[in-house]
Amino acid sequence: MKRFLTLFLALILIATIALSASAATADLSDILMALKASYQEKLQLTAFEETFGMASMDWLRGRTAFYPESDGTAKTLSRRILAYTATDSVPEVFPEGDELLSLQEADGSFGDLITHCLSVLAMQSLKKSYNSAKAHDYILNQQNEDGSFGDSIQQTALCITVLSMQKNGVEQTAVSRGLEYLSEYRATTVTDLCWQMIGMTDAYNGDTVLKDTSRMETLLTYQTDSGSFSQTANSNETDADTTALALLAIDAVNRDASAFKRLAQDGLMKQYSFEDFKPLFTLLAVLLALAIAFWVYVFLHKKHDKTLEETKKY
Repeated sequence: MKRFLTLFLALILIATIALSASAATADLSDILMALKASYQEKLQLTAFEETFGMASMDWLRGRTAFYPESDGTAKTLSRRILAYTATDSVPEVFPEGDELLSLQEADGSFGDLITHCLSVLAMQSLKKSYNSAKAHDYILNQQNEDGSFGDSIQQTALCITVLSMQKNGVEQTAVSRGLEYLSEYRATTVTDLCWQMIGMTDAYNGDTVLKDTSRMETLLTYQTDSGSFSQTANSNETDADTTALALLAIDAVNRDASAFKRLAQDGLMKQYSFEDFKPLFTLLAVLLALAIAFWVYVFLHKKHDKTLEETKKY
């Protein structure tokens, strides 16, 4: 009996943990709903980041997505491709992929480090062949002694996103060094904070949820009463670029992978996945286990009582 009582208490503890995880997910969902409400009357999007972030949450219905006009540069082409693939609306005739491919340099680069990373992600989102080995080597060569890449948090985060999808030891070592740098970095702007959260989430590769709530709590101090985000903490002055970036950061933490990574890996930023329902499945599994344990206990207890009664007769 003591053994079954111990098992029963252990299962209750597991259920409590599962419910806590579900509550954390619900809290993020509330934040995202407030953010969605802030876009309620904005039918015409004006930036790539807005289109990308809202596509990741399937919030584009009734709104006109923004697709950057192509000017033949890798900077514009990469964002244009990502915007189209993110909204699952790539035209049948879409030469942008070949145009971007033609811009890859002999050293594997597509331009500056941010453009290079977005170009790699764009090519992967199209499932188009490119010189990936040289492209990754180019990123690896940009890593600094302290683990960062290039000269900004955005560059570090995007480099980690690209490398985190590779299984080779060299890339994984670089990601680990980058994660160590990001973990110790003290963001002084909301922009840096958002990229820090995106980079750290992708560095974990879905194996570990970003549980340090201090960064999320700090980010939420920039959320206005309307649900959008500002460049100034505890302010009601909204900023479209900051709001779009905050959406990408919160979405990354909520889904254990950034929209950039999900798009490059799957070709689509599916709104729902197993990860979204994991807390519910965990809770249902725990409740089922509790029910089985209870009926096993009742059955054995009755059997034990019956055996005692038969023994007393003799």
